[in-house]
Amino acid sequence: MMRILSLVAILMVVNQSSAAEPSGYAVHEWGVFRVNSLAEYANAELRAEWDDLPPFIYGLIKGRAVPQHWGALEIRRKPIVFFHADKPVQVRAEVAFPGGQAGVWYPATESPAVFGNQKQPREADKLVWTLGIKQLPDGWRPKTPQPPAVAAEHWINRIREVKSDMIFSRYSPNVLDVEQEKFLYYDGIFPQGKWLTVNVTKENVSLKSNVKHPMFDLMIVDRRNDGLRVGRVAELNAGEAVAKVEFTNEDTAAFTAKAATALRQQLTAAGLNDDEAASLVDLWKKEFFETPGLNLFYRLPQAEYDARLPLTLTPPADKRVRVGLVYHAHLEPDFAERIRDLAKQLDSVKFAERDAAARKLQQIGPAAMVELMKLREQRNLSAELRDRLDSLIKRWNVRDGYEKP
Repeated sequence: MMRILSLVAILMVVNQSSAAEPSGYAVHEWGVFRVNSLAEYANAELRAEWDDLPPFIYGLIKGRAVPQHWGALEIRRKPIVFFHADKPVQVRAEVAFPGGQAGVWYPATESPAVFGNQKQPREADKLVWTLGIKQLPDGWRPKTPQPPAVAAEHWINRIREVKSDMIFSRYSPNVLDVEQEKFLYYDGIFPQGKWLTVNVTKENVSLKSNVKHPMFDLMIVDRRNDGLRVGRVAELNAGEAVAKVEFTNEDTAAFTAKAATALRQQLTAAGLNDDEAASLVDLWKKEFFETPGLNLFYRLPQAEYDARLPLTLTPPADKRVRVGLVYHAHLEPDFAERIRDLAKQLDSVKFAERDAAARKLQQIGPAAMVELMKLREQRNLSAELRDRLDSLIKRWNVRDGYEKP
């Protein structure tokens, strides 16, 4: 089983004469490890994530397809690194992918890169950037005065609102080969982590830690039925087990705003700036808090993040913050059956039932589409249901995870 991850960044100063100078910069990163129990669900999630990327994003995956033979994926969704500098600094950034390979990234890298008539590399176990932080280094001349435009609703625009310093990436000896952006973004494919075992038996949920470190701020959101119940565990220590998670009933109308505020506070307490924390919450709150079904997320300690993905900064940063959330999706054992039941409602004579089912399927996301495509292959479907399945699958919008009504 695999996972999408980011950041084993080894930052080395380009100009050796400045190595001894105070760095005066900070590096902040956030990202989400998205865990799926089945390979086909994980692959669908990954295709949805990468298909949403604009054409200027780089990658080694042909057509951004998933290498199916790698099995299930743990997706590192939208891993973002922000730089904050007191003064301009030039660095060399190296992101390694031990045991895996790079998938997509931006801005342009010094390695891998194609020069002259070289062939496109098939894979890479690291990415290397040469960067100027805060200010365009002398002699560098970007081809364009601004980062490339994206659609107004795209998540990249939300990330650009964060108050971080501009970075300039020079990817060849040519001084014109320079791109600029507000952040580094990259994904890769990795063996899946085994942080937590979750067992679900009807209404009971049990947890068992499989690692030698704590996990923090665990939240289980149960939207399998019309109501909403939430389980919370402040900390799960190394090897600890919770035989029965205690749940409380929540007001569905007020829950998302309340939970988003609490998560934002947890992220700032972990070291992110408030606007960085807000950007993560804004992009994830619908999936975390409103997805039908049974879903769980929690935060890893930074020491574990560093141990799994070693980070070296040269010159050293005054501050380094790395916040990783792990999100377990579709924990309900009868997930496929529930999708089929919703699909049957698409054949209802009542418009309200059809519409409600379609909205739920869209909210569940790509994994639901996997089951709908399986159902679509059955021969005993009514013509009306087949048409509605076709319409729903074709209308799938990976930009927002589901199509806005």
